[in-house]
Amino acid sequence: LLEADALVPEFLHLRVEVVHVEGDHGVLAVTGVGLVDVDEALAHIEGQATKFEANVSAINALRSIESEARPASASERRALLRYTGWGGIPASFNDEGRDPAWVERAGRLRQLLSADDHDSARASVNNSHYTDPIVIHWIWAALRRLGFQGGNILEPSAGVGHFLGCMPADIAQRSRVTAIELDRVSGRILRSLYGACGVDVRIGGFEA
Repeated sequence: LLEADALVPEFLHLRVEVVHVEGDHGVLAVTGVGLVDVDEALAHIEGQATKFEANVSAINALRSIESEARPASASERRALLRYTGWGGIPASFNDEGRDPAWVERAGRLRQLLSADDHDSARASVNNSHYTDPIVIHWIWAALRRLGFQGGNILEPSAGVGHFLGCMPADIAQRSRVTAIELDRVSGRILRSLYGACGVDVRIGGFEA
């Protein structure tokens, strides 16, 4: 069994900065310590309304990035990282609810998303729950203690990529990463955050 206290020094305060990779698609390149701070980006996201507004901000950032066919700015990256999906906030899709504030939010979301994206997001309500970064850090630390030093990595339900953003730099430098996400919006955010960094991002079901 792994001693919990023994794992802490191996991952605490690790930060991964992804940089552009020429060629060799699927390799995540890092400089070691840098800008992709998932922990900080997700701080203070508590409550359904706060999560809803963070999701909307991320979608707006994604639309700007895609419409202008450019990489995300630092502020846009932070907005994208704060996208937590729709798990636990089904009121976001209830146009006929009793709470006027949520009816307004649901209408705003419907206007923001295309019909296909809205259907995809709505379908994710029961299973779209992001993993807290502290848990992800523990998992990476445990894998390293078990001897994993890098290799071919498959993330079959990647969300927006927090397992990638929290990956220790030394493991990332020795790994080829394929990330798969079913939800259309989450998958495109994942691609905007990590696609240009060499991650092979695929939007669709893992079984496909």
